[in-house]
Amino acid sequence: MKKLLYAFLLMTTAAQAVIIPVEKSERLVEDELFSYQWALLNQGQTLIREKDDIHNLPMQGVANKDIGYRSLVHHQSSNRPIVAVLDSGVDLTHPELQGNLWKNEAECGKDPKVDNDGNKLPGDCHGWNFTEAIDSDEAKDPSDIDGHGTHIAGIIAAANNGIGMVGVVPNALIMPVKVMKDSDSDSQVSSAESFARGIIYAVDNGADVINMSLGWPRSMETKTLRDAVTYALSQGVVIVAAAGNNNSAEPLFPCAYDGVVCIAASTINGDYAGFSNYGGHVDGVAPGESILGLNPLFLEPDFFAVPGYELRSGTSQAAPFVAGLVAALKARNKDIKIDEVFARIYQAQPNPDKKKYTGGGDITWDIVNQEIASPVVRPVLKRVRQITFRNGSAETKVTIPVRNFGVLSDEVLVKVESLSKSISIDSEAQTIPGLRQGEFKDLLFNVKLNDFSLESSVDIKITIETNGERRSYLNEIPVARDVTQEAKFRKSTFAYLDRPLPVGGVRNGEITSLLSTVESVVQSDKHEFFMRRILSGDTKKLELTLFSRKGDKYIQAPNLILVSDALNLVNFIRVDMNLDGKEDYLVHTLAEKDGKRFFVFSFYNEELKPLWPGFQDVKLSLDLFLASMNDLSFIKMNHPTLGVIMVPAFFTEGQLPVVDQVLTSWDRQDTTRKNRLYYLEPMNDSTLRVRALTTNVWEEGLKAELKSKWFETVEVEQIMPTSKTDAEKGQLRALVSVGLGTKRQLFIHSFQVGANTHGKKLPQLVLEPESVDPLLTVDANGLTVNGEVFFNIYDRTRAKLVATRGESQVNEFIFKHETETDLVAGHIASFEKGQNRFTVFQSREELIAVTTGNMSKRTTRPKLRYSFLSQKFLSEMYFPVTYKRNGVLSPALYVDSTAMTGNRIYLFEEQNGELVASVRNSIVVPSNCKALNPVYSERSGTHEFVFLCLEDNTWVIRNYEMN
Repeated sequence: MKKLLYAFLLMTTAAQAVIIPVEKSERLVEDELFSYQWALLNQGQTLIREKDDIHNLPMQGVANKDIGYRSLVHHQSSNRPIVAVLDSGVDLTHPELQGNLWKNEAECGKDPKVDNDGNKLPGDCHGWNFTEAIDSDEAKDPSDIDGHGTHIAGIIAAANNGIGMVGVVPNALIMPVKVMKDSDSDSQVSSAESFARGIIYAVDNGADVINMSLGWPRSMETKTLRDAVTYALSQGVVIVAAAGNNNSAEPLFPCAYDGVVCIAASTINGDYAGFSNYGGHVDGVAPGESILGLNPLFLEPDFFAVPGYELRSGTSQAAPFVAGLVAALKARNKDIKIDEVFARIYQAQPNPDKKKYTGGGDITWDIVNQEIASPVVRPVLKRVRQITFRNGSAETKVTIPVRNFGVLSDEVLVKVESLSKSISIDSEAQTIPGLRQGEFKDLLFNVKLNDFSLESSVDIKITIETNGERRSYLNEIPVARDVTQEAKFRKSTFAYLDRPLPVGGVRNGEITSLLSTVESVVQSDKHEFFMRRILSGDTKKLELTLFSRKGDKYIQAPNLILVSDALNLVNFIRVDMNLDGKEDYLVHTLAEKDGKRFFVFSFYNEELKPLWPGFQDVKLSLDLFLASMNDLSFIKMNHPTLGVIMVPAFFTEGQLPVVDQVLTSWDRQDTTRKNRLYYLEPMNDSTLRVRALTTNVWEEGLKAELKSKWFETVEVEQIMPTSKTDAEKGQLRALVSVGLGTKRQLFIHSFQVGANTHGKKLPQLVLEPESVDPLLTVDANGLTVNGEVFFNIYDRTRAKLVATRGESQVNEFIFKHETETDLVAGHIASFEKGQNRFTVFQSREELIAVTTGNMSKRTTRPKLRYSFLSQKFLSEMYFPVTYKRNGVLSPALYVDSTAMTGNRIYLFEEQNGELVASVRNSIVVPSNCKALNPVYSERSGTHEFVFLCLEDNTWVIRNYEMN
């Protein structure tokens, strides 16, 4: 059977990785797929990764780089530990789990509508689905339709039954606790609530171990969730969690909680898996790449040939190996304390792979089963989140907590060193007379900031020596500045018409903002906020309140904007609609009346009075099957009544309006859907109608001009970013292709109502670009759109960037990523500064900065990206800005990390062609503030950080220059 399975796997596994067993595999159990379970017994199996569509990267396994199942398999306890799997559910019908599913005897076989055990969850026989409303029928069913939870359950407790695979503890009882929503769920239950209630349920129903192969960012943290984790730990329940799959040292919750066992992943040769998170907060390492587990029977496996089984990779797969080992330990010693579990885990030797580091080592059964007879003193790096300098000072202190997880220690020596140039730390070691088991000691070390312009992400080394043992630990932590007492932390107040308005709020102890920034079509130093609310009543109304900055005040506009029947706001844009040199306002809403939905466009002058009194709150029916109208541009037209004006335009897929079709009595109406440019034409009956800029007549005219064949096609590929020239001329530009396949000609085409021209032909290599982004020039006015950048991905590691200005190409650059196993993902921003061009790309795992022109440089740095829950991702957002470096404006990317990791905002700065996140622009967001989008300020001549703050029960805006 082994050879047959091997053949099927080679034929059916086209992605991720394949496991090839060795010839004459040893079987510790009779289960037929055991030879694929390298994590239990590494016999030198081969892991084959996909490099690209036609090339593979084989990796040879290393004997004994596994969890030591050989030592465990014949020494399983007859006691049956309970492992709660908080995940996407479990396939309750899988043959490998029959007899291994936890039962609530008080509910099984009873009336499912009756709460027989008094826990307010009637019918919870095999666990509960906390993603649905408690009183719903769906809540009673913790079944898995995703496969993730079933895979985890199989790793832990697949039966030793002679078929398929075997789990770490094949007699463990799996408690299915569904906390991850199905992809088609419309449940309003929050993930934080699901997690918290799932943890409490597992503890209250006797779980010995909780496995959480999931995570959440800081933005999802709540007191209820923290309290649930604390409750589990107080009851002696061990929580094992996955470290995350983002190749990052940034903590992900619940791994970041002190007391939770955090697990990274290794691969078949014993090295860290390339995707695995790492860092001083990680407690240990277990196998996590191409791991065999169970698959729901109704799901077709993607990477394995046998139904009911699947290969998956991730720290999600590493965590259940450790959960299983801890469950095996608790089966022998149910009352073992969590501190002792950590002490045993920490006995593991560090992983020899020097590319990454963790606070612990490779966890095996021999390690977990070893009695503790000595002190186990470790720094608790989960509590070392940030080094903060205050009030412009270059000196501060950092607290290093130290804990003894083992027996009473002798004298403990602790030394902390900086491995980075940015800071220095006291070099003298501190002494602790001794630590009892479970005892904490906080040690203060002096820190000096060496240079504000150097990197804000620093590495520190903590060395602990006690009882003849000396061991060092690494940790990467951010350095940030608290600027609240500096004079440059300027305050602006709100000037209300009559009474203060709730421009912000407090939720879960954190500040939230109800303000949004009014966007302008052209660059403007005018800074305005608006707040929205829906007014209920006989007729729903959208109310918009505007605040404009004048000096050190944000003044409430005397007039409100009210739109009847509005469901939500689509756009609120500042643009000179009547071309009188003053910016007006366009309000674009989605509305509904009498069961019909439509758009409403409202036009206001700078005083928020109707711009055209007879043409206000104009309706537009949703016809032509338009795919989207969310992203608006503007184009000039000569209207018979309103004069020369700007009207909304957009690029989307849709049909050709009948008014733009040339039809004879014999012709059928054209209903073809394709990408087109449209604009909105004001009608005399106070309505708008959709018109096409790219009509069939235009297409045929362009083909005739280019002498194209009759069968060749014209396609609008992309709309160009609006430049200053475009705004002045009132034109739109688009990338247009003519021809077929790779022989298409490409042009940047300029459009005006009633007229259009095509520019010079562009290289074929920009065909079907992944993105078209603005080319930004750094000048005295901040950032100006001065062209566009086309980005094409050739394959996994190569891409091409072509810059254009006007209708001509000005530069091209071929980029090759140096890491074969990483993927080129996209273009973030391109800046021109003098004769140099500074471009930032992103791969799946890194930011790559490339400078061309008078200098040639290339730098990389890890990208902060969270994959969490099921198919959910959260990544840093990058906002192009300027900052002053030695008095000279330079480009940078603004990053707000408060939703993911901590309480700081910072810049990725261009420094001599390199990408640096300096200490100077790494800013703590005060606990009474919320970071808002940065703005350009003429007053300071650069961009500024912006905060909404609650001070003495009064809302204010704070600004701080980017320097």
